[in-house]
Formats: sequence, structure tokens, C-alpha cells
Amino acid sequence: MKILYFDLFSGCSGDMILGALLDLGADFEAVRQGLAALPVTGYRLEVGRVLRGGIAATRLTVHVEGQEHKHVHGRVHDRARAGEHEHDYDHDHEHEHEHEQRDQPSTINHQLSTLSQPPTHDHRTFAQIRDMIAAAPLAPAVRERATAIFEHLAVAEGKIHGRPPETVHFHEVGAVDSIVDIVGICLALDGLGFDGFACSAANVGSGTVRCAHGVLPVPAPATAELLRGFPVYSAHFAGELVTPTGAAVLRTLVAAPGRLPAGTLLRTGWGAGGREHPDGPNALRLLAIETADAGADTEVSVLECNLDDMIPELVGELADTLRAAGALDVFLTPVQMKKSRPGTLLTLLCRPADAPRFAEELLARSTTFGVRTHHCAREVLDRRNLAVDTPYGAVSVKAGLRRGRLLKATPEFEDCRRLAAAAGVPAAAVYQAAAAAVAAGWDNLVRRLEAGDA
Repeated sequence: MKILYFDLFSGCSGDMILGALLDLGADFEAVRQGLAALPVTGYRLEVGRVLRGGIAATRLTVHVEGQEHKHVHGRVHDRARAGEHEHDYDHDHEHEHEHEQRDQPSTINHQLSTLSQPPTHDHRTFAQIRDMIAAAPLAPAVRERATAIFEHLAVAEGKIHGRPPETVHFHEVGAVDSIVDIVGICLALDGLGFDGFACSAANVGSGTVRCAHGVLPVPAPATAELLRGFPVYSAHFAGELVTPTGAAVLRTLVAAPGRLPAGTLLRTGWGAGGREHPDGPNALRLLAIETADAGADTEVSVLECNLDDMIPELVGELADTLRAAGALDVFLTPVQMKKSRPGTLLTLLCRPADAPRFAEELLARSTTFGVRTHHCAREVLDRRNLAVDTPYGAVSVKAGLRRGRLLKATPEFEDCRRLAAAAGVPAAAVYQAAAAAVAAGWDNLVRRLEAGDA
């Protein structure tokens, strides 16, 4: 399995995560095109290489037209700077803003991508953002993950301010850059194809932060709510280090915080904050790790509940949300309940350490009054990711090995569908071409795996 590990020694924010994913190898043009499919206008993306504490990192900035807006992550908060942090939506926004801040001479180079639509400055509720993402021409995994991140953010903000999540407002600039950060992260993750996520303890910073509701302690209330259950600490850097958007991404992706997975380190990516820290790099480090043996996951928890009084569309949405939150699998089975009522058996598979969290999610999000949990032994194949060439382009292939022996290799359907749309052919044609390439090049795939080219 390929695991993405968040090293949170200097916290994280939405723009730092996206910058680190680009540094890790995510396709910036694919992210830009995916964002252009959303009905969000009046912004431009700037991505460049800068130095943070002597470390070269990728800096991603969202400029909203008509606003001198720039993410400035991790600033000291004291009396002299009391007015520097202003939230741009009605409920604590995740980024600090400084109208005149610019990267210092540490800038190495930069690339600018401009989207020249007229600016839009409107209020967007979580419900509106959710519907916008649902209607956008995005891959299902991108839609599900982005919606789950926004939902976690809205639920936390709603709880802090005593409002239903659907009515939480993301105001003007905050709405635009939050959407760009969150959907951009999901697009980048979809392209990189990780199987799981983990993170270190989070350095949340210290001091206070000024927002629309006055001066608040760090971590901000929404951040603290989102990080419940995560290991946290405060050291080295003053200011707000983990932002609500960063915390919402962690809450959605990471099932097992605080552990560095054993495996082979494939590559690293660095995402820069907006300015230098005097005590170290203001940056997020991501580590791509291939676990030494996916077969080591020999236990799985199975959670079940029966649903016969829940709107069917909401059952499907619940399953999507649970998958995006890190469940290994979620599936639905039609059953006959008492008095011959039709119902649905929801079954969720997860790692044993995550069973309590998912039991709480099921009790909170569904109509059930109880969740059954049992633990099973399992055998799984070691998984590797390869690519094969087809007349339509390269297609990712999921290879399954048992004790080093290649047993199966299956084309990734989302790749096939994307290439088919670009070529104007049925997805089945691309899938068949990829399957034929796998069959014809089986021996070559074996050699590549033995050489570590996966």
C-alpha cells in the first residue's frame, strides 16, 4: 500500500497541503483544469519555489481579483500585530491575510496561472457549496472527499457558533480560496493515488488569533474541535500553525494519527507557508511511503447496522461520506426487516483502531440506535501501482502480489474513463486496451516489480 504521511512539525493549512502535494509530484495543470470546471471565478493561482528555513518548498497562493489577498501562515500574534489576522467568512476562516506581504528574496522561481474571469464576492453556505461540488464534472472520489472535508469544517463551525452546518456561511474571499484549496487538494490526491493516510502529532502553535469574533486563543475553536482525538502539542513557533481547513483535511483523511508507517520512503514533498519563521522552516512535509508488506494488515473490524427508516438517498450519501473518512469499504445490502419492511444492512470495514470512531459516526449520522462490531482475521495481497501504455495514453494498473509473486493486475477504471472522455470513445474500449497491454506485457510487469519499478 502507498501511504501519505503528514509531518506536522510546523502545522498545516489548506494552501500548504496543496503546495506540498504539488511538490510531491501532483500535476498542476490537472489541478488547474479540475478547478476551472467549478462555477467559481475571479481568482488566479500562483505556484512557485521558495526557501523556508533553508529548505526549498513549493508555495501555492490563491489571489482573488479585487483583493490584495495572500495566505500568510504561521505569524506571531502580539500587540504590535493585533490587527493582522482577519477572517473572511462569518465563521473563523483558516488563513491569515496581509495586504502588503510578499515572499522575500528567498524566491527561487515561479510559475503563474491566471484565470481571468470577473470576480465574484457572494456569501456561500455549506449547503450551496455541497450542491455546487455535487453538480461539478469531477471524479466521484474527488467529489466525495471534497464534500466530506467541507462537511467536517461546517459541522465544527456550526457547533462552535450554535448553528446548523448547512447554514454556515463562507463569505466572499474565504469562500473562493477555501473552495480552491479543498477541491485542489482532492484533485491532487486523486492523481497521486494513495491507499491510506497517517500523520504525526500536530504542532498547533501558541498565542492568540484575531477574527471577526474578536481575539481567540490558538488553536482556534474550530481547529480544536476538528482535532479532537489527535495528538497535539505547542513548541518552537508562535502563532496559529494548524488552521481549520488544515484540520478538516486531517480529520477527513487520517484514520490513525500519530504513527509513522513502516515501509519504504518513496519521496517527500514540502509545502511552504507565507513567510519565514525565525526558529525553523514554516513548511509542511509530506512523505510517500510504500508499506513493506500490505499483508501485515491481518485484522479488520466489521461494523453493521440495519436501516429501515432512513431516506434512501441519505443512505447512499452516508456510505460515500464514510468511505471518504477512511473506511476500508462500505457496502449496502437489501434486507427484510420485521413486519416485512424493506430495509438496508450497512456494513463498514475499517482498521481495528478506527472502529470506535466509525461507530460514533454511524450513531450520529444515521437513524440506527445500535451498531454491531466484530473483528475478523483476513488475508490480503500486497498491492503495487504500475502504468501501461495504450493508444489512448498511459493507464494506471493495480497489481496484486502474494509473497512476491504477481497474481493479478487490473486497470484503474477512473483512468480509463478520463482517457475515454478525452478521446471520445467508450470507456470499455480504453479498459480493453489496457487489459490487453497487461496480458501482452505480463513478463515485463514481473521484471519491473522485481526491479522495484512500482
